[in-house]
Amino acid sequence: MEKRLPLQVLLEIALMAALAFVIDLLIPSIKPMPSVYLNFSMIPIFILAFRRGVIPSAIAGMIWGLLQIITGEAWILHPIQTIMEYIIALAFIGVAGIFKNQIQTHFQSGHKNSGLIIVTVAIIVGSLSRYFWHFLAGFFFWVELYEMPVEEGLWFSLWTNGLSGIGSGILCAVIVGFLFVTSTQFIKQSIS
Repeated sequence: MEKRLPLQVLLEIALMAALAFVIDLLIPSIKPMPSVYLNFSMIPIFILAFRRGVIPSAIAGMIWGLLQIITGEAWILHPIQTIMEYIIALAFIGVAGIFKNQIQTHFQSGHKNSGLIIVTVAIIVGSLSRYFWHFLAGFFFWVELYEMPVEEGLWFSLWTNGLSGIGSGILCAVIVGFLFVTSTQFIKQSIS
């Protein structure tokens, strides 16, 4: 039996993908050191993950990546690198959706503090899932561009993508945590 996503969920997917793309365009990344970028653009995908789960948020992440490719915002070195960094990596932000039921239960029962801990863990997991793919692409494609030795390239990619992933995750967790504390409507669903 084929299970289709309700129209409201499809609209949320499109809206959150577009919002992530617009945030990415309008709010510059924080660059604390060379090759390390911290940004807010994953926030709409995380909110969708906590409302709808893994599949809708992964689809939104893929659409966001496609928008970057189509509009020329993507840094393209190779077709496989493009798929890894703009389709797979952004879809993997949706891994945060595995915590959806726990997060909803905590917030609906009024346990905001424990809910915020789970939100933070979910965001870090989603961020690291995304940046794992950037790490692989960095090691296999970007390191070659900069003509680094293999071992140095491995550490460079791990260092820059690890800091970017953890830093962006923490930044997103602070903002999403603030949004959830001030208004739990962000995670409530009107359709199961």
